[in-house]
Amino acid sequence: MNPQKKVILFDLDHTLIDTTRIRNDWLKVLERFGVARKDAERMSKRMLQGEAIFDPTLALSLVAHAPHRKAAKATMDEMYRAFEKYNFDGIGDLLAPLSRKYALVLLSYGHRPYQMLKFKQSGLQGFFTKAVITSNLHKKEDLIAFRKKYGDDVLLVDDSLTVARAARGAGVKVVWIRRGHKDAAYYKNLLQRIEKALR
Repeated sequence: MNPQKKVILFDLDHTLIDTTRIRNDWLKVLERFGVARKDAERMSKRMLQGEAIFDPTLALSLVAHAPHRKAAKATMDEMYRAFEKYNFDGIGDLLAPLSRKYALVLLSYGHRPYQMLKFKQSGLQGFFTKAVITSNLHKKEDLIAFRKKYGDDVLLVDDSLTVARAARGAGVKVVWIRRGHKDAAYYKNLLQRIEKALR
């Protein structure tokens, strides 16, 4: 990583990729293979609240019969092979110009193998110089470390208000983005917001 470049830290879920769509498709697969919706929702809620790390292997343990479990895994594997469909529209047009001027770093909370799977399958990895997968839900220690290393030349882009507050507490600049659907026009405007924050 070029130390002279300013650093932009990007979250993955709900920021670069539509994790709500992924979760909904994941729940549909489990339901198709006999998992009660309430059980799948309960596990999903635990994962979203940070009580359990999101891991497809753990999710598949809900499928009672081994043959169904194997079929469910094959279905999920197929889902992840076509993973670029979960990228938000316009995300490539955001990252391309930024990656030419700044060092982009992924800073994502979660189960490392699963987060890296999503990152690689998204096709966005080439825009980034580094990926940091943290087990710290609020990313506070990671943000403090980036602030210590890069000073004022680091910016966070994240959808979590809790993480945004932790970043501000660590002295890291923040561009907060909303959760939910975001289109190409949103990311075009986000590019301007990021450029303004880095001036």
